[in-house]
Amino acid sequence: MENITIFIDNVGRQIVGEINEQATNKTTLGVDNPCIVNIQADQSTGQMSVQLLPFVFSEFVQNKGENITWKFKRARGFSIKN
Repeated sequence: MENITIFIDNVGRQIVGEINEQATNKTTLGVDNPCIVNIQADQSTGQMSVQLLPFVFSEFVQNKGENITWKFKRARGFSIKN
């Protein structure tokens, strides 16, 4: 993974994935194998846990070895540049 991006979608989820340049244009952001970032804090210990949950589990994909590209409308999310 080379061109990683993090953005917030229209329902407030943090999404991380690799930008797919061929599927990206002015109105659409193409992301390969996107995951939802889930961060939880344990109130009693103060520790934080981070989970990456795939948008779609590989068990439900026909071509298991290939990247899954999702297209997100840019008007419905907020991008983060790093």
